[in-house]
This record gives sequence, structure tokens and C-alpha cells, in this order.
Amino acid sequence: MALIDELPDDILLKIFISSSPRMKHAVSISNVCQRWNQLMKARFSLVKYLVYYYDDLYMSRFFRIDEESDDDGNEANHIINDALEAVIERVVGNEPSDEQGIEGNLVEENVNQLNIQHESDCEQCQAERVDPSGRYLCIDVDEDELEIQQKYIELLPNLMFLTVNAPSNPDDEQSLINLINSKSNIKGVDWHPSEEKRDGPPKIPLKNIDSVTQLYCYDDQLSIIEAVTQCPHLRRLHCYQLNQEAKKISPLRKYRGPVLTNLEVLEISLGSKWNPRDLKNFIQFTPNLKSLFIQLARPPIITFTRSSKLFPQVENLILEMSATRKLSGKIERFEGLISMFPNLKNLGLRYFRIYTEDQLYHSLRRLPLLELVDIREWSMSIIDQIYGVAELNMPFESVLNPNKIEIWYQNLFDHPIHCCIHNLTEEEPTLYYDGFVDGFNFMHHIFNKDFQKIPNFMIE
Repeated sequence: MALIDELPDDILLKIFISSSPRMKHAVSISNVCQRWNQLMKARFSLVKYLVYYYDDLYMSRFFRIDEESDDDGNEANHIINDALEAVIERVVGNEPSDEQGIEGNLVEENVNQLNIQHESDCEQCQAERVDPSGRYLCIDVDEDELEIQQKYIELLPNLMFLTVNAPSNPDDEQSLINLINSKSNIKGVDWHPSEEKRDGPPKIPLKNIDSVTQLYCYDDQLSIIEAVTQCPHLRRLHCYQLNQEAKKISPLRKYRGPVLTNLEVLEISLGSKWNPRDLKNFIQFTPNLKSLFIQLARPPIITFTRSSKLFPQVENLILEMSATRKLSGKIERFEGLISMFPNLKNLGLRYFRIYTEDQLYHSLRRLPLLELVDIREWSMSIIDQIYGVAELNMPFESVLNPNKIEIWYQNLFDHPIHCCIHNLTEEEPTLYYDGFVDGFNFMHHIFNKDFQKIPNFMIE
């Protein structure tokens, strides 16, 4: 039998990474003793991304610490791994000290198996949203927990991207902004302003805003035009719900420059009043755009006609219908849009109505460089919950044959293509904010082929 303190540092560090995906749990573990505190500092130095997530999805693989208190006012610890029970019972409520005699036994063969099973453990980590490299941690603090947010930022010396819930008090908000400004290594931000409305324009949290290379924002916080104007070095922009009143011209169509030479990834959600000309006008100012994700609240008011203006720089395209418009996403109405990107290598279609391969061929025959077509559709179990089977007179389980599509494309262009067709299941995200978190692996895992929940950022 080996004492927990007899484990080498590298093994303990692996345990810490695997068992503490949430920032608050990692801080608690660091309070066990001086040695664990030093090891947790090494763990914190690995972290580049502090990501907000509101659901309790980050379960520890070894144990879980609940926030509920028992009758004596002590926090209750629910242990998943019995081998660590004696140690974990001491985790919460202890300050760092020189104490080294933390009792707790691990079976020696468990220790020996830790390295042997590391590869399979990493796969399990991914399934349970634990990053085996330790590059990111999850945060879920509220806007009024300013001191906690500040403490977390201070503990992560190599932090490059973070999610912030801005405090409702303007002075507290400015204090948090000042702290972020003092960290020159921060290059990306997901800024959530306070729900309490205040007069004046929304604040951008970084003083040297032109250093930001990726930004996530809502249109009512910061318009897409303001974002690209104030952040000229953006490589990636994720802007939610670009909507406008019916009688107003979209800001996308009014954009006249400057040319956005750095922008490589654009992820936008278009509201119900969008027009194909809006998108076409804006993309012409992005000569190096490689990847485009478009979520649509509804089909375009007018059908996309085939355009003489082409954008050969775009290689990856995802089109996704929103939750309320899945039934009206006829792929024929988007043939003109898809044809604007003749050099596509990866095409993703989310929740469109495609009943036969012939419907798809009309769009694919103008894309001679395709390598992957990824189609995700509603499953009947989801459709029944939303619409009710009695109201439907159409099939929703996919009848498309991926092999038939691959053979057709091979015969047409004399090079292979991979076709993936998946049905949406209840486990997959349906909220757009989930799409933001998952969207960060847009560059690493193109589409749904090897879809993972762990965010992979452009910043390395």
C-alpha cells in the first residue's frame, strides 16, 4: 500500500488535472497542504483558457465536491473514487501548511496502472469534458462575485482567454477591467455585461483593444461593425443575433471598410430580417476569411440566386437553421449561397430538409475541391417532442445514402469525398450558447466528424 504523499509529483499532477476541471475545485485541492499547493501552482501555470459554463457538466473523474452544507455547517464531500476518500475528506476548509502526513492509501497496482491506462483515460477525459493537457478550467461565478473573479485571474499566470461576468456596480466593473488590462498575455475575451441596464455604450474590457485576436459578443453589446473597427487585428469574430428592424438597412450592407485582412473565422447568427445582399457585401471585405459559420433564424426573404461575385478564399462553411425554423430549411433555397464559395473543402449542413440525393447534387456539382460533406438532421425522437408526430406528414429520419453521394462525387470530379450523415440526439446541444462553447473546436475538429465538447482555440 502506498501513501498518497508517496506518489511522485507527475502522477499527482495528472490526478489534479483529471479531477478538477472547475476552478473552484482546483483552488480547494490546493488548500490540502503545502506540497499540494505547490503542485496546484504548476497545474495553474498550464491553464490558458478560463471558460464559463452554466450547467453542471464538468464532473470530476475521481471525485466531486458538493457545495451543500451538512447540519454542522461543514461542506459535504461526495466521493466517487473510494481510493482517494481519506485524502479528499481533508480537501475543503484547510489552509496551505507544511503538513505532509495526509493519510490515505492507494493500492500500488492502481498507481502502476495509471500510466498504462493513460491513453484510455484521455479518451474518457474528453467524453467527460476534462482536458487531459490542463489547458483550460471552467468558471461559473455570478456577476456579484467580484473578489472571486479577481482571485481566479490572479492565480493563472499564463491565462490567454477568459469569460467574465461584469459586475453591476460600475466601480467594480472598472476594477475588474483594470486587472484584465494588467495582464498583457490576455488575447481573447468573452465579455458578459451586467443584466442591469445602464446609460452609455457598452464597455470593451481591454485597454489595448487592438491586441485582441478573437472576440465573442452580442449585437446589443457591440455591433459587428464596432467590433471589427475597434479590434482591427481580429482573427476570429463570433457575433450573436445580427438583427435589425424591417425598414432599416443592415449594418453588414452598410459596411464600407476598412478591409479586414486578419479575419480568418467568422461565426454569426442572423436574425429574421436578414438579406443575402447583407452577407455578400460584408464578406467582400474579408480577403483571408477561411471559415464561415452562419446560423439562420429563418430562410432568406428572397431565394439566393447564383452570384457572379465569388469568394474563393473560404474553405469551410457551416449553415445551420435555428431551433424554430428547422421545418422550413429547404436546401434548394441556399444553392446560390453555397455556390458563392467555389473552393470549399468542408461543407456542413445543419437541420435542413433534404429528402433525396438529387437535391444535394445541385449544390455539390459546383464544388470541385470538397473533401467532407457533413449533414446533421433531426431525429424523430426530437421532432416528436417539438412538433408532435400527428402534425407531420413527412419523413425525418435520414434516407440519404452517404455511399451513393460519395460515388456520385468521385465519378464527377475524379477525387474522393467523405460524407457524414448524423441525426441530432437529445444529448446534443440545442442552445446557441452551447454552440459557442462547442464552436471553439471549429478549426480543430471540422464539423461533426470527430465532434468533441472540449474547446480548441485559435490561440496557442
